Amino acid sequence: MNYEDTKIVNLIRSYGTIRIFKSQDFIGALIISILLTIPIIEWDKSLEFIELLSPLFISTAAVLIAICIAGLAIIVSISDPNFVLWLMENKKYNNILTIYLISAIIDAVCIVTNIIVLVCGQFLYDYIDGGILIWACLFTFTYCILSTMMIIGTTLRYGIYRGELLKKIEKENNEKKNEK
Repeated sequence: MNYEDTKIVNLIRSYGTIRIFKSQDFIGALIISILLTIPIIEWDKSLEFIELLSPLFISTAAVLIAICIAGLAIIVSISDPNFVLWLMENKKYNNILTIYLISAIIDAVCIVTNIIVLVCGQFLYDYIDGGILIWACLFTFTYCILSTMMIIGTTLRYGIYRGELLKKIEKENNEKKNEK
C-alpha cells in the first residue's frame, strides 16, 4: 500500500461507489426523504419546515460526527497487530475504515447542505423549488442518521470478527498443548 492508495477518493473507489449507492442506508434515506417531502410540498410549507428543522439537523449531524469518530477510535484502539493482519488478509480492514470515512463525509454534507439552505433559504426559494430544498435537507439528514446506524453495526461486527480470531487462536493453542 502506498500514499495514493490512502487518498480519500481512492479509498472510496476501492470500496466501490456503486456499492455506496446500492447500500441500505442510501436507499432507505432516498425512500424516507421522498415520503416525508411529499406531504410538506402538498401543505406548501417547505420554507417553514426548513427554518424549523435545519438547525436541528445541523446540531444532530454534528453529534453524529462525534459518534463516528468515537466508533473509529474504538476500532483503532482495540486493534492488536495480529487482529489487523487477520482483517487485512480477509480484505476487511480497509473497508471498515472506509465506512467510517464515508459516514463522516455524509455527516459533513448534511451540515453544509442544511447551513446553505437555512442561511440562503429565502434567496434560494425564489430560484429553486421549495420541495427540492426540503428534500435535500431531509435526504442528507436521513442518510446521516442511517449511515451512523450502519457504522454502529460495523463496530459490532468488528467485535464479532475479533471474537472469531480469538477463538481461532485459542483453538490453535489448545491443539499445540494436546500435541505435547
